[in-house]
Amino acid sequence: MKPICWHRIHEFVGENGTLSLDRIHLWLVSLEEARNLWERYERLLDEEEKRRALEYRLESDRIRYAGGRICIKKIGIYYRLLEEEEAAIKVDAYQKPFFARGKSGWNFNLSHSGQYLLIGFSYGNRIGVDIQQETFLKEYRQMSDYFHPKECAKIKEEGTPKRGLSQFYAFWTGKEAVLKAKGTGLYSPLDSFELRTDGIYGAQGSKWPMEWKKLPAPDGYAAAVAIKK
Repeated sequence: MKPICWHRIHEFVGENGTLSLDRIHLWLVSLEEARNLWERYERLLDEEEKRRALEYRLESDRIRYAGGRICIKKIGIYYRLLEEEEAAIKVDAYQKPFFARGKSGWNFNLSHSGQYLLIGFSYGNRIGVDIQQETFLKEYRQMSDYFHPKECAKIKEEGTPKRGLSQFYAFWTGKEAVLKAKGTGLYSPLDSFELRTDGIYGAQGSKWPMEWKKLPAPDGYAAAVAIKK
């Protein structure tokens, strides 16, 4: 997998930056940072995005939607991937977002959970990211039955519920990131592929042209990134 480069949102000051083509670029954004960006750069939202933001009942959900959109657009503008007047985000048939205009070749993805948003950019590869707050799920063992049989077995083999739940979230975030990078989202069955340390394997044992990696995350969270070669 390409080397990973972590960034902070507060870098959006001074002269414009550049993003290396041979790296995966990630941003971990707190809900408070997303709120501040929304207040400062609301002009980057189009009328449809403003309307959709207001449809969310909870303020935290409004921040995740509007703040996430602004974060992505601000990254594109600051790193000169597109001009401000070109900052429009569209989605494909599987709801995967992309820039309607701007420099070709750049792919991005967004995930949010709890108090954080995770954003990833990659050049020349489809990218998927996922972050999940590790809230306690009483039925995590039953839910793991939807995973690949070998993943399910690893979860159920863990000696304590805490370790089993941690393994469950590691697979969950990894599988969501993979399906986002693949471009199909959760339209593909979760048991149709297996996550291994050396790659991603289909139901018949063939290795997919993709890579995934578990990411460091704040306490109480799990995160992963995947790219399609």
